[in-house]
Formats: sequence, structure tokens, C-alpha cells
Amino acid sequence: MKRFLCLLWMVVLIAFPVICQEKAEEAKMYLEDANTLFSWGNGNGVVESFEIVCIQGAIENLGQEEDLVLDLPQGIVLVHPIKIIQEATAKTKFSFSFMATESYKEKQLPIAVYRKDKSGMVMASYRFVTSFEKRDLSQKYLENTHRDKKEFDYMKKENLDVFLSQFPESEIAPIMLRLRLEYCRKHKNQIKDIAKGSQEILKAIGEYNEFACLYSNRLLAKVAVQECFELYQQFDTAEGYEEFIQLYPNTEQRYVAEQFRKAVHYREACQKNTIEAYDTFLQLHPEPSLFYLNCVKQAYNLTIQQEKEIRKTLKSKQEIEARVGIHLAKILEIQQEYKKYENVHERVRNLFLQSYQTKRIKGLLTECYRLDVPFQIFVIESLDEIKQLHIELKDFIQEENKKILSHIDSRFANIEKNMQANFDAIVSELQGIKGDIANLRREMQENFALVTKNLQILQQELKSMHQDIAARLDRIDNRLENMDQKLDTINESLKRINKSLVQALPRSWIPAILKGVVDLVVGVPETVGNVLYTGYQKVARFFSSSEKIETFEREVFYITHREKQENQYGKQIAQKATWGLATAKHDKTYTHTALEGSLKESLASLLEKSKKKEILLYIHGFSATFSDAIYDAGRIAHDLSFEGVAVTYSWPTQESYLYYLTDKENATTSATKFVSILEEIQSLKKEGKAEQIYLFAYSMGNYVLSNALNTAQTGQDNRLEKFQHIILSAPDVDADTFENTFAQAYKNLSQGTTIYVSAKDRALAVSKLVHKYPRAGEVEEKIGPYVVVQGLETIDVTVVESDNNHKPHRDIRILRDIQGAIQKIAPDKRGLQEEFKTGAGKYWKISQDMKPLRQEILTKNPLKLEVDKASIKIVLEGNKALYVGQKTNYSIKVINQGKNEIKNFTLKANLPEWLDYQGKTSVSWNLELAPGEDSTYTLEGMKPKKEGEASLEVLVEGKGHVWQKQSLELKSDSQSADKRYIVYPSGIIRDTKTNLEWLVGPDKNPNWDEAKAWVESISASQYGTGWRMPTRQELPTIYEKGKGRCNIDPVFVSPRGYVSVWSGELTGSSSAWVFYFRGGFVLWDDVCNRYAARVFAVRSGKQ
Repeated sequence: MKRFLCLLWMVVLIAFPVICQEKAEEAKMYLEDANTLFSWGNGNGVVESFEIVCIQGAIENLGQEEDLVLDLPQGIVLVHPIKIIQEATAKTKFSFSFMATESYKEKQLPIAVYRKDKSGMVMASYRFVTSFEKRDLSQKYLENTHRDKKEFDYMKKENLDVFLSQFPESEIAPIMLRLRLEYCRKHKNQIKDIAKGSQEILKAIGEYNEFACLYSNRLLAKVAVQECFELYQQFDTAEGYEEFIQLYPNTEQRYVAEQFRKAVHYREACQKNTIEAYDTFLQLHPEPSLFYLNCVKQAYNLTIQQEKEIRKTLKSKQEIEARVGIHLAKILEIQQEYKKYENVHERVRNLFLQSYQTKRIKGLLTECYRLDVPFQIFVIESLDEIKQLHIELKDFIQEENKKILSHIDSRFANIEKNMQANFDAIVSELQGIKGDIANLRREMQENFALVTKNLQILQQELKSMHQDIAARLDRIDNRLENMDQKLDTINESLKRINKSLVQALPRSWIPAILKGVVDLVVGVPETVGNVLYTGYQKVARFFSSSEKIETFEREVFYITHREKQENQYGKQIAQKATWGLATAKHDKTYTHTALEGSLKESLASLLEKSKKKEILLYIHGFSATFSDAIYDAGRIAHDLSFEGVAVTYSWPTQESYLYYLTDKENATTSATKFVSILEEIQSLKKEGKAEQIYLFAYSMGNYVLSNALNTAQTGQDNRLEKFQHIILSAPDVDADTFENTFAQAYKNLSQGTTIYVSAKDRALAVSKLVHKYPRAGEVEEKIGPYVVVQGLETIDVTVVESDNNHKPHRDIRILRDIQGAIQKIAPDKRGLQEEFKTGAGKYWKISQDMKPLRQEILTKNPLKLEVDKASIKIVLEGNKALYVGQKTNYSIKVINQGKNEIKNFTLKANLPEWLDYQGKTSVSWNLELAPGEDSTYTLEGMKPKKEGEASLEVLVEGKGHVWQKQSLELKSDSQSADKRYIVYPSGIIRDTKTNLEWLVGPDKNPNWDEAKAWVESISASQYGTGWRMPTRQELPTIYEKGKGRCNIDPVFVSPRGYVSVWSGELTGSSSAWVFYFRGGFVLWDDVCNRYAARVFAVRSGKQ
């Protein structure tokens, strides 16, 4: 016996690597098939947010009247539309680019390319699904910089500008912007000597101007403008202030800069102390100000002083009169020049200047010529006329001067008063702004210091993490190298053991031993009654897959407080409940009819017709629609094989994830109304019309049920009795409230309560963030469930994977456990693992390697699974390439790998329209197989009617399920694509280039002896004579690099493909030459090796 066990263990070691290797090869081939259409531009097959991805592909035989149409999901933006390039070859290239926006929330990104004709009919579709990772690309940018062994200099202007231009909305962009401002401050702080540092100041000003220009829409730009203005104040030139005003015309500092510029001009005029300098200032700044008045006064004094000097040089009265005439003419010229201004603004602007010039000339005439100019000195022909003109002119000048002086004096007084008040207000406001800026700068410096410190700590942590990860990777690499060496040693040993076993064991034992090994590795199915049960890894999960597992229709009695609108139940709360009968279907469609009788009468009539007098009442979660409530209740009742009446209570929701808190308020209101519904349902049991009542609450439906039961038990009369069993799936209820308040209600009003909780429930994790307290359906890591109450069963289902891990009851293991729970089977007998939470007590856990459930559960109420999907295997044997007018055969082999007999099943083959097979479009066979048995069905004489391509689809159907499906892409042609090869109806391939005829061997991996035996066994009556194994010089003649999947024309390729082909030439006693098509060279291999080698037969063709 020990010897037999040792031999069995050796066979396990031999078979297990072979099985794993075959599965790895299949997976690899599948990935290669999936990637033949698309080529991802970013190279890693993962799409990220706001990343432009370029897609390139090729489609064979795209007609001139056919188009390619894209189907992208919402949130995906097409950057470059699809571009089609028709070439001379049979392949048509196409390309397009897209980008995933912020609104795309899924984890996978499906892309579909449809091939349509002119009428819009879809001729073919090509689909591809890739992973989608939503990331901040700025983080990736920094990661790539470190990965390329480059240090990101956070104080280098170019690095910061590039980062902020590429990622302006990144989470770390504000930090980078502050670092960019610090770069400007560094230049400001480097200014040591203001008097000698004009170049340093100009450089610092340039840096601030660049920052304010690049980031003008940022708040920090205002801080930069203020600090830049301080530098202009240090430089203190009129040109500098003028430049600041032009650069920042809409800032608060612009008005201050204008005052500083005026002060600089005044200072320069005072330094020159000339009439021209003062006049220049008055022309630049004609508006009233203190500087204006001082310049007027200084210019007046200098004018009087200079005119007195000139007066001393005048000797005669004629010279004096001429001088006075010049000044009078100047006054008239000033007045005439002022009258030319038609624009009111210009007249007002030059009013003060004109007044000042006139007043200055008047003072000059008064002080310098008042006593020395008698008018009698003018001796001209018309002396009286001139005297009269002079008198009128003098009177006119005096009157005008009085008016002007009066007007100017009053204006000066008012303007001086207003300017003084405005100046005081501006100075006060500037002091306040300066104080605010100082406080803001101090706060920013403190925040920057804190951020810098945190960044340094983060960098140190990242550095240590990188070092730790690198060290772990090195250790893993070393372990993998050691494991590879050990595996090589084990493989060599296994080869020797295999040879010894084959020689030592009788051949009749080997099939039985191998069959036992396969059962041991894959999982031995158990049979209970007529039910087949397999390991959980092989059972398809309900709801979790997009694959259609089975169809169903189930009647559901509904009760709702939703308001009815146009034959549909909406989102508002109705005052009274309505009820009716609905039919739930597998495709989530339903029909419903409201019932006019009372709730009790309607439900009682259904109980009379049902197989069992039992009720299963389901309460849905938040955001669920009325349709969801019907479907979920019907699905659960169907999957549990519940033979009573399925009932659902649909409370009003807003049918959107955005209204979570609104749904919670509706749940509170509905709980009060739900109490009376529970009382009516329980009255049926009191009257003997119902035997058992089960309650099933999911997510926020637990909140409705918990509040209703708590209200019922705290009432004065407490009219509710105990329910048979209550199931709480992923309860979205506060954990402390459940333990301290609701738990007692479940103990009082239920004969048993089972709670299913999970540590990976993402929906409850979000609810925890909203409420800031843990939920009853959560599990605290390394401690246990938050809710463990004596008298209630808490079951940890963390290992179960479902939608967001928030629907554990959609897994086959949980469904079977629910059956056991409602049948009052103890948890330890249901295959659950016992655990303890410190301070709370015992709870139960479903483990990953959970053993099959006890037979008593399945015997009492078995699930509707008679055959496991993994028990059936379909193998298609034949060539993908067909040729018009030539007949070909396909073999369909079906293998029953399970322990149960397959009866009343159908094998169906759907044929393309262009494939002629006895005028049929589909063929069906009755399928009956004993355990371990296989059967082959042949499609003989199929003949393509025209060129085309489509799929040959083979299905196994039965019991309302599609248990297995296999497709094979077929293509019909008259010759190979390049017209080099001709394929005869018998399958012989003639090479017109070398005149050799080839015959492709079976789709298996034979060793050299088996390959030779196959060539020698070729039927002469079917294929003729002269066949032999090819030489190592003949095999390279059919090698064509880049053609097909294996560098060889598709007419040679078998369904699974291959890597190398045996030649007929030996090298030594135990080796033979093979041609490696992947690499395009000849090498030798052991004649006993079966790794991915095929056999071809060849002969010389007829001339």
C-alpha cells in the first residue's frame, strides 16, 4: 500500500506541471488572439485619466463600400477620428486616438469597432477591453522622473514651469506655485547694496514680472505684484514706475505708482531749478496737487528774477515798449491757443496751465514795468488810436486777469482741500494694505515652512520605502532564481521517474491513476441525489458575471408606498400602500398588475396556489428602483429554489447615488408604515393560511426593517410574533445602534437571525465616511466584525467577491449557506469556520478553501445546478482556411469531465450563411455522455459557396442553460492571400513556387517517433503515395517572416498554432532536426520531446 501511495504521489508531481503548463499556454494564446487587432500607443495596455492613447489596427478584406464605426463609452473623448488607409494588400490599416476624462468612473474601458455597409448594417464587430486607472498624472510625472534616476529640483525655475504648465489643476500644483514664488524671492534676497545693485534689482524685477505674467490667474500673482512693486520703490526711477503702470494697469498698486512717479518728476525739476524744468513738470502733470503749486511758485519767482535782470539792460523807452509788447502778444497767443481746444477734457486739462502762464506774465508786467512805461512814448502816425487801443487792451487784460485769478484761486482752494483729504485717505489705506500684506507674508512663510518640513519627511519616508521595496525585490529575485534551479532539478528527476513508471507499471493502471490525479488537482465532484456539486472555484457566481447563465421567470407579490404615476411607481411617498402581482425575468424586464382586493386576501389567494404555504419577504437597499426590487426578489427566490410566495416591499427611493441622505429619511418614514404591513402578513399565519414567514433585508433595507421591528416591540400591545428566520445582508445600520437597540428586537421577534458582513464592502466604507461611524455590515481588520451579539449569527464573508463586495448573497456559497440557516442547520455543519472576537464572543467565517456543504443541506432543498459548467469541454478540429468549391470536414469532440451523467442535452453548431452543408444553417445532435466519456461529431463535406469570413459557433444547451460555447473564426478563399499556395479538396497544399506538396498533420504535439509513424500511415487511397518527412532544407522554404501568427501562411496553421516542425533527419541516436518558425532557424531537439512540435508530410508535386 505504501508503495502504491508513493507511485501515486510521483504521478501527481508529473501531471500537475503538465496541466499548469497547458493552462498557461492556453491563456497566453488567448491574450495573443485578443491583441492582434489593437496596438496601444502607451505600451502598457492601461489607460489613465487625461492621457491621449493612440490605437492602431488592421482588418482584412474591408470592402470599398464598407465603413468602420467606433463605439466609445460615455466619458471617453475622441481626440483624432478614425483614419482608414487602404493598401494594395488584403489588410486595411486604421488608427484613432482618444482620452479618458474626469467623468469616466469605471475600472475597465471597453472599445468596439463595427464594420458596416452603406445601408448601415453591421457586418462584423471587434471588441477589446482594457484596464482603466484613474490617476493624477502629475504624480506619474514625478514617479517617472525618479524612475529615470533623475532628481526633480524643486527650486529650479524650468522644472517648476514645466510641471505647472502640464498639470495646472494637480493637487500639488499650489505647493509647486509657492516654490516658484520662492525662486523669485531668492533673487530679491540676494540684493545686498541698493545703491550699487541696480542690475540685481532689475534682474529680480524681471523674475517677478515673468511670474506675474505666467500665473496671472492665480492668487499668488497679487502677492508677486506687491513684492515687485517694492523692488520698483527701491529702484525709484520715473522710467521704472512708468513700466510698472504699463505692466499692471488694473492693479491697486498702479495708483500708488502714479504718485511716486509724480514725486520723482518733482524731485528732478527741483534739482534742475529752471523755468523749463518746472514748465515740463506742469505739462506732464497739469492736474492740481501740492507739487503743482510749488512748481508754479518756483517758476514765478525765477521768471520775475530773470525779467528784472533784463529790465536793467533796457535803456530807451522804445526798448521797454517793445519788451512790453512781446509779453502782451504772448498773453494773446496763450488765449488763442486755449480757444483752439474743442474737447472739453483738453480744455479742462490745460485750464490750470493757461491760467498759470497768464498769471506769471501779468505779475511780470506788474512788478517790472508798472512805473517805467508811460504810454506817451509811442510816437506813431495815429498816436490817439494807438493810445485808445492800448487802454482797451490794458482794461481787457485786467478784467480777464481778475476773472481768471478769481476762478483759479477758488479752484485751487477747493482742489487743495479735496486733494489733502484724498491723500490722507490713500496713505491710511496703504498703511492698512501694507499691514495685511505683512501678515499674509508671515502666514505664507509659516505655511511654506510647514509644507517644506512635511515634504522633507515625505521624501525620507518615500526613500526608505523605495529602499525597502528594492531590498524585497532583490530577495524575491534570489528566491525565484533558487526556485527555478530547484524546478529544473525536479523536472529532470520527474522525467527519469516518468520513464521508470512507464516501464514499471502495467499499462492498464495508468489511465485510472491519471484520472485520480486530475480529480485530486481539479476537485472531486460530489453527488447528492440527482444533484452534482463541485468545488466552489468551478461554479459560476450568480449576478457577478456578464455571461448569461440561465433564464428564469418568477411571480413576485409586491407591496409599495411609492406614488403611482402613469402606470409606473415613482420616487415620492404615497400615503397608502398599494400591492399587486409582478413577473420578474432574467433580463431585468417585468410586468405588473395592481390587485383590487385587500392585502390579506390577495396574498392568501397566492398562498393557496403555491406549492408551500411559506412567504419570503425581501426589503431592498437605497437608490433601488421599483424594477430592481421586483428583479432582486425574483432572482433570490429562484436561486434559493423557494417554493412559497416571493414578496417584496418597495419603499420610495430617489433612484440615484447622489441622494443617499434623502433615501435615509424616506427609509425612516417607511419603517413606521412597514409595521402595519408586517402585522397583516403575520395575521395570515395566525389564521393558518401561511406556515412560515422569512424576512430578507439588504443594505439600507436593514434600516427599514430594524426600525420597524424596534417600533413594534416597544409598543404597548406588541402584536407581532416571532418570524421563522431573518437574513440581514450587508446591513447599512450604525453598529452601536444595532448592538444596543435593534439586536434585542431581532432576538424577541425572530427564531433565528443571520448577519452577513465583509471587510471589503466598499459601499459601506463610503457610508462610514458619510456617518463618521462604523456600519453593522463591516469587519474591523485584524479584530473582527463590528457587530457580534449572543443569540445572532454573524458570518464574515470577506473572501467572497461580488459587485463592490456589497452583495454577498449573489455568491453561490452564500446562497447555500442561507439555505442551511433557514433550515436551522448549525453553522459548524454548514462548513463555516469558528472564530472569536475578544470581549464579544463567537462568530463564523467563510474561508477561501471552504469544504463543500454537508449533504443534509442539499438533500433538503437542493440548488438548481445539475451539471457544472467546467464539466463539459468542447474541442474543434479542422482548418480555419477554406477554399471556394472545395469540401472540408470539421470534427466536434465533447468530453464529460465530471462525475455525473449528461442526459437530455443538445449539441448545436451554427454555420455561416456562405458555408454549404446540406442546405442547413445549423445542425443539432442529442448529447448523452457517461462520466469520463467523450464523443465525436463530424460535419462532413462542408463547401464554401463564396469568399467570406465568419464564426463557426458550437454550443451545449440544456436545462435552460448555455453550459459551454466555443467559436472558431473561418475564412473562405479560392487560394492563399498571395496566390502562392493551392489547397485541394483533400487538404493537400501545393506550393507553386517550389512545386512541393504538403500535408499538415494532426493538431497534437507528437515526439519524433510518433511523427514518423503518422507519415508512414497516410492513406494511399485518400492522399496518394510518395509522402515522407521533410528535410531541414525544405522546411525553410515555407517560412515567411511576419506572415500569419507563426511566420507561415495561414493555410498551414492548425487551430491551436505551433512553434516548430519535425524534419526527417536525425543527428545522433537520440536527437533530430526541427525548424523553429518563431525564430526562423533550424535546431536539434530530443526525439522524445513533445513541446509545441508538429508534423508535416511532403512530396514532390507533378509538373
